[in-house]
Amino acid sequence: MKKQATTEQINSAYKNLSRVYHPDKHLDPTKKKDAEIIFNRIKTAHAILSNPEQRAIYDLLGTKGLHTDGWELIHR
Repeated sequence: MKKQATTEQINSAYKNLSRVYHPDKHLDPTKKKDAEIIFNRIKTAHAILSNPEQRAIYDLLGTKGLHTDGWELIHR
């Protein structure tokens, strides 16, 4: 997905991927476990990209920026 993706595009991609990777759609235990891992990543990405503040942090600093508080990124 592009950095310029709209909220509608993000939600649409989330819905499509959720349908494919939802663990309940898979009967084979191995595939179900793999689908669950991917599905959880999709949920996390959607939560971050749907929140304008978190999305701005992610766009600027990546995942490292999401795991810090405020000015903690600046080391002196």
